[in-house]
Amino acid sequence: MLIKQSIKMKITHWFFICFIALTFTLMSCSSDDDNPEPSSTESVYIVQNTVQAPDVPRTVFISVISNLTDEVDLADAFEFNGSVRAKAFNSKIYVHDSERLLVIKYEINENNKLVEEDRFSMAQLGASSFNSQIAFVNDEYALTLPNGLRAFVIWNPTTMEVTSTIDFPSSIPDPFNTSNIGSINVSSDGKVFIGMAGFDGTTSSNIVGARVAIVDPVNGTVEMVFDENIASGTEGGFDGEDNYYFNANGYFGFARYLGNPPEVAQTITRINQGESAFDPTFNISSTSVGAQGLPASVTMKISGDEFLYVMVDLTEDQLLQNPFALIQGTQARLFHGTVSNWEGAVEVPFSDETKSITDIFVIEGSFYGVARDFSNSSAESVSDIYRITENSTLEKQTEGVGWIEYIAKVR
Repeated sequence: MLIKQSIKMKITHWFFICFIALTFTLMSCSSDDDNPEPSSTESVYIVQNTVQAPDVPRTVFISVISNLTDEVDLADAFEFNGSVRAKAFNSKIYVHDSERLLVIKYEINENNKLVEEDRFSMAQLGASSFNSQIAFVNDEYALTLPNGLRAFVIWNPTTMEVTSTIDFPSSIPDPFNTSNIGSINVSSDGKVFIGMAGFDGTTSSNIVGARVAIVDPVNGTVEMVFDENIASGTEGGFDGEDNYYFNANGYFGFARYLGNPPEVAQTITRINQGESAFDPTFNISSTSVGAQGLPASVTMKISGDEFLYVMVDLTEDQLLQNPFALIQGTQARLFHGTVSNWEGAVEVPFSDETKSITDIFVIEGSFYGVARDFSNSSAESVSDIYRITENSTLEKQTEGVGWIEYIAKVR
């Protein structure tokens, strides 16, 4: 009882810190890095570094490199204000600028320089800022979830204009907002799947149950998949057969540990291709992945038949004492396996105790992880980019100053 009272007294102070940590981490949650890139004889990648210190404003740097093993030199990078979110799609870079509520489209010229091509504003919608909840469906449809709105904003990435908004359905409780939303994944038929967690910041409590919004931006519809018997979370991903796997992960799912009694069971569930309900025959406990017995994951990525499952190295008792450890960059462990055999996953060795890998990206079918020191995003810190090999080992690619929060192949 004393432990629970102590935790609840700290909620207000820690909530702001947790929200910032979540916002940074969500940079890795969009699935648009799985979109096929047009063919080109010269490959181009971007790396986004964020640098911030107590006495230095948060600044975002976007570097253009020819290979993920190239040096990331901020002297050659393009500098933006700290509220920028960048995404690559269809050989273009789309920058969401929260300060000005602008979406700016850049092309990369033959000298690997960013050249502005077009822009538009979402200020007229009443949005307050942008998070990383951005999905590209095709040349005509993209979806953004701005802060300050209870609506999905649909826009055209070619003509660069808002085409419609879709209000949150009434089945999404009032406390739910963009702060409760994690990864956004696009199915092969253009549906956008969005995991929504149950943390209510106004009451510091948890709204039980798993929720996935399935948005059809073409027809302007939203279906809600809900099951109060499945733990809440924000992560998901599609396998090669377009089945969607929902991970009751730790981000904002940490509130499950604050309940009375705690709702601690974390599982992986599935929405089969073409369905709008959880598969009642599929429910895997997170503790069984890799037969490691760890109770909570923070991130999951799927590519084809393979998955990468990131779990915090904490016991259930430790999580009950401090649920916020789930989103504070606690040392994580990686498990690599196949969706046909979740329990057969093997651990990917990682020995740097000063950093943790919780940001995972999929580029051309391969998993890439970013290792960073969550306690230090200053110019004195360094993040490392690794490729997870077919043999479940880490192969270092390059490194960069501060926090590397986004990597993508542009073409």
